[in-house]
Amino acid sequence: MEPAMAERHRKVVQWLEEVFAGPAPAFEVSSDTLAALEQLAVVHRAREQQAAAAAAHARLAAAEFAAETRRLEELVEAVGCSLAALTPAGRAHTKALAALAVAVDVRDCSASSLISGIVEHTTQRDAMQLELRAANREARRLQAQTDLAAQRLATLEHALSRLDGRAAEVLATTEQRQSRTGFLQQKAAAYAQEVLQLDAELVALGYDNSLRHDTLAAQAQAIASQSDALAPAKASLASYRMLPPDMPLARARLEEAR
Repeated sequence: MEPAMAERHRKVVQWLEEVFAGPAPAFEVSSDTLAALEQLAVVHRAREQQAAAAAAHARLAAAEFAAETRRLEELVEAVGCSLAALTPAGRAHTKALAALAVAVDVRDCSASSLISGIVEHTTQRDAMQLELRAANREARRLQAQTDLAAQRLATLEHALSRLDGRAAEVLATTEQRQSRTGFLQQKAAAYAQEVLQLDAELVALGYDNSLRHDTLAAQAQAIASQSDALAPAKASLASYRMLPPDMPLARARLEEAR
């Protein structure tokens, strides 16, 4: 180990022995470990110095308070107002004043100190009341928002329940229609098979397109049209057939017809 690191290690071990009041615990000896422990030692010693200074100040203040207490006790006894000489009511009032002085953090027995403490606590009370009123207003605002959110949630839940019911109805209807569609598809397939069988039977029987209903209907309509066209000729032919076979008589009949 280098001399510089050995010296650092010695100081760190000495500090650890002071902290643990005994042998120092084992630790890894490295530059990083020694640096971290040295930093902790500096912080620890600084805090110890601060604590020692605070303790010395507290002891000095306690000595001053004790001296002031003895002085006040001597003064009270000199004027005949010691606690033992007071009536029960006086002792109760004295204890109440002492409690008030402690509550308002009075530093001495002057009236200005008491008034200052009362004013300070009154100011703090007013500030706390303002904060409390602001907190109550915020709480009421949040409560109103919470109530509104609860109402909206109830509305949404009701709408969701209705939608669930409607979805169930639509699902049932859809399933029925799907079942009906499957049935119709099966019937259509059966009818298509029957049509194919019937077409095969018609072909076997010599059926052709001339025997179709639409073809026969068209032929009937054409025949009716020709009959209407031939009606005048048929009437003329009928009149000619009614003429006598003799030519002179036939001409005489025609002249009479005219």
